[in-house]
Amino acid sequence: MKKFILITSIIGTIYAQESFFYSLDSKKEILTPVQNISRDIPNVRYFKTKDDVILGVSNKIIVKTKQGFDITKLEQKYSFKTLKKISKDMYLIEVKDNSLTLDTANSIDENDEIEFAHPDFIRKTLRR
Repeated sequence: MKKFILITSIIGTIYAQESFFYSLDSKKEILTPVQNISRDIPNVRYFKTKDDVILGVSNKIIVKTKQGFDITKLEQKYSFKTLKKISKDMYLIEVKDNSLTLDTANSIDENDEIEFAHPDFIRKTLRR
């Protein structure tokens, strides 16, 4: 029993120290993990923003490149697959594991040839 409590507290401490964020207009938007709220969508991690908005994060990222940049130049470096071209310089990409989505989006966002990169967030719709 003592081993279980010790292991649980160590894992909790490590998890609590992990920082989750995404870049929005060159500012860090901090995200706080919350318990999964939907069983309808598999492999989605849920987070809460500072404004208490719940966002789901899957393994998909939206990337907008600077004009004329070839996104395939980044595919090997960041281990993603381009799913589709949304518009002239905007793409929907997929990483292998949703636990890498935020880190990958943030790393891609730091590239000089990228306008922005952020997870393809899932939001719960409200009905009247």
